[in-house]
Parts: sequence; C-alpha cells; structure tokens
Amino acid sequence: MNVAPGTHLGPYEILAPIGSGGMGEVWRARDTRLGRDVAIKVLPTSLAENGQLRLRLEREAKTISQLNHPHICSLYDVGDGFLVMELLEGETLADRLARGPLAVDQLLRFSIEIAGALDRAHRSGVVHRDLKPGNVMITKSGAKLLDFGLARPMASLPPALTGLTEAKPLTAEGTIVGTFQYMAPEQIEGREADIRTDIFAFGALMYEMATGRRAFDGKSKTSLIAAILDRDPTPMNELQPLAPTALVYVVGRCLSKDPDERWQSVFDIQLELKRIGADRGDEAARPVGRGARLWLAVAAALVFLSLVLAAWSWHRASAVHVAKTSFTIDLPIAIPSYGGGGMAAAPDGRSVVVTVFGDKPQLYIRRLDSDVLTLLTPEQSSRPFFSADGRWIGFVGSGGLRKVPVSGGASQLIAPLETSFLGATWLPDGTIIYAVIGGVRRISESGVSKPIILKDSSERDYRSPSALLDGSAVLLEYYGFSEPKIGILTLADGNFRELTSGGMPMVVGRDTLLLVRDGALLAARFDPKEGTLTGQPVAVADNIIMTIPPLNVPQIAASAGGLLVYARGTSVAKTLVSVDRAGAAQPLLSVPSGAEDPRLSPDGKRIAITIRSKSDTDIWEADIQRRTLTRVTFEKGEDESPVWSADGKRITYAGERGPKARAAPGIVSREIIRGLYWKPFDGSGEEETLVTGLHPHCGRWSRDGKTLFYTDYRPGFLGELWTYSASDHLKTPFLRTPFNTRAPAPSPDGRWVAYSSDESGRSEIYVRPFPGPGGVTQVSVDGGREPVWSRSGDELFFLMGSKLLSAQIHSGVSFDVDPPRLLFEANFVQSRRGAEPAFDVTPDGHFIMLHGDVNPDALRLHAETGWLDELDAKLRREEH
Repeated sequence: MNVAPGTHLGPYEILAPIGSGGMGEVWRARDTRLGRDVAIKVLPTSLAENGQLRLRLEREAKTISQLNHPHICSLYDVGDGFLVMELLEGETLADRLARGPLAVDQLLRFSIEIAGALDRAHRSGVVHRDLKPGNVMITKSGAKLLDFGLARPMASLPPALTGLTEAKPLTAEGTIVGTFQYMAPEQIEGREADIRTDIFAFGALMYEMATGRRAFDGKSKTSLIAAILDRDPTPMNELQPLAPTALVYVVGRCLSKDPDERWQSVFDIQLELKRIGADRGDEAARPVGRGARLWLAVAAALVFLSLVLAAWSWHRASAVHVAKTSFTIDLPIAIPSYGGGGMAAAPDGRSVVVTVFGDKPQLYIRRLDSDVLTLLTPEQSSRPFFSADGRWIGFVGSGGLRKVPVSGGASQLIAPLETSFLGATWLPDGTIIYAVIGGVRRISESGVSKPIILKDSSERDYRSPSALLDGSAVLLEYYGFSEPKIGILTLADGNFRELTSGGMPMVVGRDTLLLVRDGALLAARFDPKEGTLTGQPVAVADNIIMTIPPLNVPQIAASAGGLLVYARGTSVAKTLVSVDRAGAAQPLLSVPSGAEDPRLSPDGKRIAITIRSKSDTDIWEADIQRRTLTRVTFEKGEDESPVWSADGKRITYAGERGPKARAAPGIVSREIIRGLYWKPFDGSGEEETLVTGLHPHCGRWSRDGKTLFYTDYRPGFLGELWTYSASDHLKTPFLRTPFNTRAPAPSPDGRWVAYSSDESGRSEIYVRPFPGPGGVTQVSVDGGREPVWSRSGDELFFLMGSKLLSAQIHSGVSFDVDPPRLLFEANFVQSRRGAEPAFDVTPDGHFIMLHGDVNPDALRLHAETGWLDELDAKLRREEH
C-alpha cells in the first residue's frame, strides 16, 4: 500500500511517518470525522501482496480487539490492509534505555504496568511472543504494550476461544519468530510458545531496565544463541547494587532456562513487584530520629564528596563510563572488489544503511534491535546519507540525488546529477551539501541547487563532505597529486583551509573527527574555528576495505550517536581460469590480488592483464603454456585496460604520463597527459603514444588492425565512443550522447559495434552498424554490460551481475539477434567501471576469467557501540 502525507485511507488523512517494524509502517493520521489524531499501521508496498502478512495483520486486529486494558494500546478501527490505533505520545522503552538504566521506583512502576497488560493478554488466551523494549511505549500515563503482530493463541485453549484470534496457523511448526535477545530457550529451539515464554522475555526486559544492559548478548547470532541456551547473565546486583534483593530473585526466576522453574503466571510476578514497591514505600515513610538524621547528613556529605572525587578522577584518568559492545553484521553478498556503494549510520546510532550488490546495488537497513537486513529501496541505489533528524535517507538513484523515509516507501527526487556524485551531508536546517566532479553544491529544502564558491585558488575536486554538528562548516576531502587531504569549509564566507592529510572525514563530536589514512581508521581532535588539529590522531581500526577509483570510498559509517560500522579486509589471491560453457573452471595461473581485466592474444597463447598495487598499476603478460607472469610497463603513472594488437605483437593500454603522473581520480591537470599507448609485449621496443584525451580507455582493435575502438570519459566519467585510425593517426568520435556509453567491441567482420549504454535508466547492450549510418538494436533485456564477440561473430556474450549470458547473432543484410540466454553464474572478478570486459573468449569458445576466493572479511561488517567514550579516553591520554 502506497502511503504518503496527504493520502486518505477512508476518513483518515495521513500526516507523517512515526516508525516502522518487521510487520508494517506506522503513520500519524487525522480522523476527519472525530477531529482527533490516530496512529495507522499499514503493510509497506513491498509486503502488501504477501498473503501471510495480511492474515497476520488481520489476526493482530482481532487480538487487540479482545484486550481492553489501560496499558495496552487501543484499537479504534480496521480497514483493508491497515489498523487504526490509539496515538501514543512519548518514547519507546528502547529509546529511554539508550540513555541508561531506570531508577528502581520507575522500574517497578513500569514493570507492574507491563505485567498487568501481559496478564490481561494471557487471561484472554494470547501469548505475545515478541516482548522487547521497542514494543513498550512510555507515556505520561505510564507504560503501554504494543505490537501483537506475532501474538498467537495458546495451544491449550478451547477451539471456540482459539478461533477468536487465528483462523489458521501462520507460522510453521519449528519456525523461530521474535527478537533473539529476548527469546526463551524453547523459542529458539522452535518449540511451542506459552505464557512462560513471555515470562522469560519479561525477565530480560526487567533486567535491562535495571542495569542498562541486555541480559544476553553476543558478537554474532551464534554466540547470542549459545548465551541464551547455556549461560546465565551477569548477576543483576553486580551491575546494579541498589536493586532490591527481592527484585533480583524475581528477575532471576523469570530467566530460568527450564520453563517449569520459572514463575507460572504473570499475575504472581505482578503481586511480588507490588509487594517490593510497598516495602520500599514503608521504608521511605518511617520516621528518622535526630541521631539517624545526623548520620544520614554525614553519609550524604560523604557520598557527595565521593561523587566529586570520582568525577575529578574520571576527568584526569579518562575512565570509560559506557561499555563498548562489538558485534558483526552479516552481508548476503560480499563487498565487490571493483567498488562499493558505501554505508551510513543514523544520527541516533540505532541503525545503519548499507549498499548490497546483487544484479544491481540496493540499500538495506539494519536496526540494532534486530538481526535482519531489510530492503529499503527496491530501485538501484547507493551512496546513502542520513538527514540530521534521522527521518530521511538520501542516496544516488534513478535520475540523480533522491531521498526515502527511514521507514521505507517511495523515494523522491532531490536534484538531478549531471556528473559523478562524490558524497553528501545533510545540515540541521535541511540544506544538503553535496560534492560532484567539478564542484561543491548546496540544495535547499525547496529544491533549489546552487554552487558553493570556495575561497581557494587551487583547482581541485572535493568529496566526502561531513557537516559539523551545528551546521556552520563542512569538512571535505580533496586530492593533491600524492595523497588525499582534508580541509574545512566555512559555509558563511566560503573560506577553505587545509586541516590534515587523509581522506573520508566524518564528524562524530563537536571537536572530534574520524579519517582514513593509508587504509587505517584514525580519530583526532580539531579546532573548528582555527581549522587545525589540536592533537595527534589515534588508531581506531586498521586494514579498512577501500573501493577502487574513481570513488575511493572506504567502507565506513559513524555517527555522533555512538555507532561505528566498518569493513576490514585482507587481500585474496586470484586465479586465471578457463571456463567452459557450463561454468566448469580449469585453473591456469595464480596472480596477485590486484589483477583485473584479462585479455587473450589473437593466437590464444598469452593473456595481458592489469595488476594494481599500492604504489603502481601496470600491465603484465601471462604465458599460459610456460605459466609465467612478466611485467610489460614500468613508466610512472597508472597503466590499465590492455588490449592486443591485431597481429598479437603489441599490447595497447591506457596510461598517465607527465611530471606528476598518477594523479588522484577525477583530477584534471595540465601537468598530466592521459592517453592510449602501445609497446611490444616482449620488451623489444619502446612505448609509443597513439592518442591523448580526457580519460581514454581501450576497447578493441578491429580484426584487420586498422581501427582502435575506445571510450573517452568526459567530466563525470560519462563515456563517449571514439575510433583511432592506425593509418593516418586520427581520432574520430563514433557515438556521443548525453548518456554513459562505453566498452565498444567491433564484430569480427567489422560491420557492427557492440557497446553498453545507460540510456534506458540502466546499463544495456546495444549494437550499431559501423561506420554507419543505420539503426540501433538492443541485445540485452534485463540489463547488461561488457560485451565480447565470439571469434566467429555468431554470438555476443555479456555480463549481468555475476551472470554470463549469450545472444545468438544472425547478420545478413540486417542485424538480427535471438533473446539472450544464461550460460552460467560464477564468482569471477568484475571490471571496475564496466569500461573494459572482465573476461575474454578463446578460439575454441571457452572463457578466460579471473576467479577470486570470496574474502570472508567482505561478507561481514564490524560494528561497535559505546566506542566514543573509549575514544575520548584515548584522545585525552594523547593530549597529556
């Protein structure tokens, strides 16, 4: 169901989003009949057609309708795919616990109220099954129990009562439902849930209210399950010495592993909690004698003095007062070696958005109170960033810069992008500052985009903006010719000053920032007014995974809310392989981890390949029969995208030359010459320049050796197709469009040119006659990149994600092609930009590819909460 502000669901006018969960989105709405605000729970569009979830929503309505209780959120109405409920003003218990444990009196009050609500549900024959802080609302009138989406009737109830809440079972026997941190052992094992299952979760809830820590936690789902099944939590009175002994006993019995050893009814727990509260009230009401008052005064003075000393000691010794918690987030697909789409941490530190690559990049959100990555944007999307209030997530998608509510839903266009996006940050006033190749821009909430004039004489490209918390200035990464640097831009006057070396600045405090330097994540203090560091950087994490240029995006996200997420990785060796049409691979030669873009010589005996390292990028030649690897280029600068000459004697490649070659990606400088070069592969001759351009990359030589097809990138890395004539040394444009066209491949007979273009909104394969004129034929159907012809010219191969497809060609007077078919799917190393094919075809119809073992580090993210206090301690020690 598509819901947005202004939408009407019957008499209810949608006003604004409130939040979302696994079962639906919750919106604030206005009941136009009664003139009151309500909360409406709807299934999101992506789940609206799921029949099981629609039944669950109906079951939740029936369940709540039977539960009339002052501490259960009331149901007002029900419609097709939505529930209308009481609008609760306040905060969730999860939000409250993020600030620390509750006072004992507050804990007892809320626990008694929650127990009363649970007891009412149990007496009505309903087990909640998902009791957790996020499903309890704290309002002025007390605690309110929410979300009965996973509730179900008890198995022991008579059929008449069972039928009130569930028409048929919606969860298969043995299926685990709920939130892991609050699940009872029997729930994890897939056994039937009963009221004692809720009692276990209630105990975990009270434990967290008392201590500010979860009763059970772990670095992974496996370790968490092991803790619940086999280990007891840290004794509550060790973490909260002021907790009454009787309360410790009540909670401990709730958390018994064996259901028979727990309390057998919530009503009994409620009586015990009321008794504990009454005892505390009696103690407070007892008269205090003069002597007792004197001793109390002395004790109070001592306590005050001890608190002062403790605070002074903490300041001097930098004691960490919030425990750091580390865990991992599993990814369904590894961070690709050819690039990553980045990630972003919510300002409040309670969720992270990551880019997941399948057939296309998409944004997924992981909330810290859940173990599930949830799809946020079904469209192609990457490079996320949060609004300052945490309600919106900006990203790069179809048409340019877009935004989507944090609860999900339809995205909205913010501004078109005419060149490559290099990062954005959202100011508290709603303004977005974003960087593209060619400048830094600002866009207001009204949608007006204007360039920012920096008072900085150098010609630079800026990226990765990160706003100060007050929105007065923005940190930016920029490149010199040798290393990235960070500067600070004052928005009021446009003044820009260099701050330090490094990249990817992230503001995580008023005067604290994170940065990346040589693959290490560092933190440092800085003075926003002076634009200088006030101390030496300290290490936070090392071996950060970086994407390949042009974006150079470290896989890191952090926020002032105390969440840090990053990807660490080590290089994984690669293997040149020969793959048959069924996908069976035969290893040929091991190569370094930085290898990419293999090209087979015309005789099929040698492979040219790009190999990247931290210091160099060069062309190498692999002899298949002798199993040797020999370096071909040695010049200063980046050499890449090799292709063999038609006679097989030379290798053509793209490179950078000049006194300051090997510039940072995106830098345009008169001191750097970018061009296409060639030289004999065996070292028998010198390098020769064929053509220069803005940023040319090799395509293929025609079979007769007369014409080189190549891509030249205009600013923004938008490709145009060109040709170079070997006879007269002239370059000629072949296809120049507003779109990104690249990877030109001439057919063996020279009559056609295949290429990829994003003119339809995604990359597809097209074929045009050469030299023209004539019409264009689309070959791919569901996306495609990097076309390669068979040696006979009767097939065209191309990639779609990790799939290799083939299209049969029938070319007589006109060009005709069959629908493409899948040959196989494999874990092969793909091209950085899709500018050069990541595979080649042998004379006998096999495929030369690079296989890389899946780097286990690229399948998980490392996450930490509570790390800012430890960081503060490190920085204080550095200052002293």
